[in-house]
Amino acid sequence: MNILTQTGCGASLSLKFQPDFLKESHFSEWQGSGVHQDIIGLNVVSLEGYRPAEYLIYSPKLKRLNAGRVNSSTLRTYQHLEAGGWYCQGLGNWGCFKPDQPRQATDLKTGKIKVVKYEHPPKVATSIFQLSVSWRIGLKIALKHGYGQEYSQRLQAHWRLPFTLSPAHLLKGYDSLLDSLLSQEDIGFWDWVLENNIPITICEGVKKAGALLTAGYVAIGLPGITGGVRVQRDNKGLKLRSFLLPELERFAKVEGRLFYICFDHDQKRTTRIAVNREIQKLGQCFQGRGTRGEGRGENDFPPSSVWVISLPGPDKGVDDFIVNHGEHEFDQLFTEATDLEYWAYRKDYEITYPAIKLNSRYLKLDFPEQGLVCVKSAKGTGKTENLIPLIQESMDIGRKVLVISHRIQLGRSICNRLGLVWVEDRQENPEDSIFGFGLCIDSLHPLSQAKFNPSEWEDAIIILDEVEQIIWHLLNSSTCTEKRAILCRMFTELMQTVLGSEGLIIAQDADLSDYAIDYLIDCAGFKVNPQVYVNEYKHSQQRKVIVYNQSNPSHLVTQLYELVEGRGARGEGREDVSCLSSSPILIALDSQKVKGKFSCINLESQLQESFPELKIIRIDSETVADETHAAFGCMEDINNRIKDYDIIITSPTIGTGVSIDLVNHFQAVFAIFQGAINVKDACQFLARVRDLNVPCHVWAATYGCGQIGNRASNWKSLLVTKNKVFKRNLQILQQIDLSLSIDFDEQLTPEHTKVWAKFAARVNAGLWQFRKTLVRELEAEGHLIELSEFEQTSLECERLQVEPLDSGLEGVKEKLHHLEQSAKTYLEKATETRNVNQSNYAQFIATQFLVSRMKYEQLKSKRQKTKDELALERHYEISYRYGGVEVTPELVLMDMKGDYPKLRLHYYLLHPELVSQRDQQQLQKQLEAGEGKVCLQDIKLLSAQVQVLQLLGIERLFDPDAEFTSESEEIHEFADKVICYSRDMRDYLGISPDSKASPIRIVQDVLRNKIGLSLKCVRQIKLPDGSRQRVYRFECPLSRYDIFDQWLDRDGQLSRSQEGTPQSINNSMDCSVSDVPEQNQPAGEPPELLKRFWTQFWNLFTQPNWKPRLMKLLKIPQALQWVAEELQTQPILEDILKTLEDWLDDADKDHVF
Repeated sequence: MNILTQTGCGASLSLKFQPDFLKESHFSEWQGSGVHQDIIGLNVVSLEGYRPAEYLIYSPKLKRLNAGRVNSSTLRTYQHLEAGGWYCQGLGNWGCFKPDQPRQATDLKTGKIKVVKYEHPPKVATSIFQLSVSWRIGLKIALKHGYGQEYSQRLQAHWRLPFTLSPAHLLKGYDSLLDSLLSQEDIGFWDWVLENNIPITICEGVKKAGALLTAGYVAIGLPGITGGVRVQRDNKGLKLRSFLLPELERFAKVEGRLFYICFDHDQKRTTRIAVNREIQKLGQCFQGRGTRGEGRGENDFPPSSVWVISLPGPDKGVDDFIVNHGEHEFDQLFTEATDLEYWAYRKDYEITYPAIKLNSRYLKLDFPEQGLVCVKSAKGTGKTENLIPLIQESMDIGRKVLVISHRIQLGRSICNRLGLVWVEDRQENPEDSIFGFGLCIDSLHPLSQAKFNPSEWEDAIIILDEVEQIIWHLLNSSTCTEKRAILCRMFTELMQTVLGSEGLIIAQDADLSDYAIDYLIDCAGFKVNPQVYVNEYKHSQQRKVIVYNQSNPSHLVTQLYELVEGRGARGEGREDVSCLSSSPILIALDSQKVKGKFSCINLESQLQESFPELKIIRIDSETVADETHAAFGCMEDINNRIKDYDIIITSPTIGTGVSIDLVNHFQAVFAIFQGAINVKDACQFLARVRDLNVPCHVWAATYGCGQIGNRASNWKSLLVTKNKVFKRNLQILQQIDLSLSIDFDEQLTPEHTKVWAKFAARVNAGLWQFRKTLVRELEAEGHLIELSEFEQTSLECERLQVEPLDSGLEGVKEKLHHLEQSAKTYLEKATETRNVNQSNYAQFIATQFLVSRMKYEQLKSKRQKTKDELALERHYEISYRYGGVEVTPELVLMDMKGDYPKLRLHYYLLHPELVSQRDQQQLQKQLEAGEGKVCLQDIKLLSAQVQVLQLLGIERLFDPDAEFTSESEEIHEFADKVICYSRDMRDYLGISPDSKASPIRIVQDVLRNKIGLSLKCVRQIKLPDGSRQRVYRFECPLSRYDIFDQWLDRDGQLSRSQEGTPQSINNSMDCSVSDVPEQNQPAGEPPELLKRFWTQFWNLFTQPNWKPRLMKLLKIPQALQWVAEELQTQPILEDILKTLEDWLDDADKDHVF
């Protein structure tokens, strides 16, 4: 039989051979899978009659008769083996038999009858297929991986050949004797692989392993997708961890080993999900961590580099792919393999539902009358425009249309394009909103201005444009915190109403995934068959993306300045250097406030100072809502509003749904991403400029800064930690209040929390390697990635340094030095600008007057706010947050740094008796706001944190008179506990301690991370050996104690005032220090300051010393103003006193008090 095999190294492996111990049908089957005859002859044998049973039925665990024979049931089950088949030996005695007449068996999971294609020894643990390899195949593998000469010498030494031949000559064949030697088994092949650290490909099945070995790749076959991993369970059968099969672990113990995983490409959705799950599990085990990512165990080994080879289909297995497309095509797939981390990230954005594939530059879909339609199409392919005919037709026939967005400006823009009215404009145009309107998902509840009622939308059309971001906003945004449970319930009822009637839901997104589709179907509560469209169109034109890999964006800013300085100024009366250089520049930043060194505000100030003649506009969440700013309302007509500016600075406000369609307008786009937004949002941000001729300069932080929860990229781990922390907090609270109970299935909305965890883990995965993942995403979108000028110059300098002759090295060095100095200058300038702007902002906030609670609520509810109104709002929040202490510039700066949570935790560590009270009231408030339900991700209790820090012994460190050294018993005990309970430190405190750090360093890290302070070195002492040792003491700023006094006074008064306070006031009041949300978060419904005053005022008359307390309250000017506003009287002191005196006189007459 003529066996033709493809070669990867130009060597012919075509020979005539047919082993007499293998049936022709079996030989042809293996040959058809692209397996070389040498491998077939060394590993496969045909068996029939009683012989298959000898290879399979040998386990001592099988039920047997007294005579030793297996029982009749087993014999009947395996009776079909006698008809024959082929057998392949695995590692050890274990192997695989493929019967010519396979049996049928019932699937225990599905109950369906299935054909058992392959038989393995029953009651015997599975192993791996580590096939025997001939010298010929081994030589081909060695050549492909750069070990040809070494392997050739090894071969010739083994056979003691009297002559020397090159590897190529050996493969071509020298004579029949040498050819016969090459066909024999290389017994030491796998030891050679182990010693030389050659990459290993893990595949699914023995024939696939043979095909890969034939193609020149070291391959190990698994009996199934789960065959490489074992599971350790506790005595209750609960899973503890997953670990590698020992046969595989010996290869993984070699440091730096490359593993490639190449499993089958399946069409069935459930199978694809299972395959993806097992790839990730196996890959994580190769990396030395269990499937939960919980660190290394007792049998630690160095982490391996794991890559995933994705078969494109329709060929199911790698053997089919090689046979149908050739080895050279698989070589290309091998080089395009994806590292496990990025593969796992991409996997979470896949669609496994059956989909209609398209390849259209612009979408043109015919939508059905009802059902769920999901559209995944790249940015700029007309997803929104495709909806216009459907919307117009629906409104013409009186069918209601609802557009849901996650951002007001984006929603307005979409509604304008679709011809719909936005919810806030309904009063002005009531007749236009009869058959539909648009709203933000935050308004999806009955008390909003939309007065939303899901039952009103039967048979309607619901548009979820950017559905992935809508769902993420619903489940995670801080603007939804207080009413998230209600919003989730309303959204669920809306899905049920629309899909349960003859309504139509259109969900579309450039990054649409199973997560979003699954969530919509789960909300419906019944089986829905979605109609899924996937537009695989990619722009043929590549956009040039210049990536800056430095530690900070100063080199990017250097390039920005060079372009601006070389472009001249635009407009009348200004000289243009050239047509290209006079084009505007767009800057995309994910940082907006003055806190960021390269934020929108600070970069605008820096550029305005450097180029006062240029027209610069800043577009962010504040300017688009400030009617005094040039950017006000620009989102609805973005192209016309920005075309006359030289520099446009933008924040993520225009991140999605906004299309900048100006052609041949921009000179370049500059983007600085600190990781405050996720990878997908960053890609969306860059895609706003549709002109692909415009180059993008991109700097991204190595790691993102917005990880969620315990920062895990595995959603199960993230969710387990959330549940663990909440349960511990609940146990602490129940020790104080035995009546407190939470129904986890009913009150904690687990179905929504699970989806939140999936989305959150996906975000975390991208942020862990933010820059790398972003660049990979841009590459996947078809962009051309280039290095920055600085990096190109550095590489050129390195190249010239090894040149024997001087070929311009000095000039390159001079250029490199110039670039470094320019970047240093701009970094210093950015730092100076940031510091000045921060100081000015802090002074501006501090000089504002304190408004009343009523005024604050009015400001908070306004959609359009000026800079002064934002300052008043911020001043009030800081004043309240810190207990009413004077708002100074220093306090504003401290709050801007994010020190408030650290002060709060420090306060509760000093007063632990108050933390349970705070948590109980916080939980009760959230349950009331959610009508008896609350989302787990919104519960932020502190009792467990305080308890953990107490158990570490942190209170002993607070003693101002105590002194510590690096050898102090308290320091070592603290550090030992942190390392011993590192898992709990991560879960409860959110810190990952460094086990290699010194004890004092560990203590300092915990203190700085949790309370914002550390032990201060007060002196050094000289030891007997002459060395010096530092002495530390805990020192706390007096300003912090002033804030604590205010908090303690307020919490103490509120605690004493609970009894006797009207229930209506109790329900609307929260006694915790953390009432006012963090910056950029909405205020809660309960008006804190005013109602606190009235609570104290009411309870004043129930106390025996009410008169002096009343006089004390009346001495507060703000209190008088609040009373005046509440009573709707003129703010005159005499009127207020008269009112109070009348109350007191009436009380005396009636003997009320």
